[in-house]
Amino acid sequence: MITVDRIENGYAVVLQDGKVRNIPILQLPNGVREGSVLRLNNGEYCLDIAEEKRLKKAAFDKTKRLFK
Repeated sequence: MITVDRIENGYAVVLQDGKVRNIPILQLPNGVREGSVLRLNNGEYCLDIAEEKRLKKAAFDKTKRLFK
């Protein structure tokens, strides 16, 4: 799983396997933004919308439990 941390200077700064990498934004699909989750399929990056939603829900649920 590859998670986009931020986008700056034409690069997406991503977290992959616990490491920080820079990927040129031109190599990524349209619509990529901070918090996007990417998968590498046949040498091309694609958005993983389902995983992104799952991660956001898990973070929301955890925050909700903390402030009960």
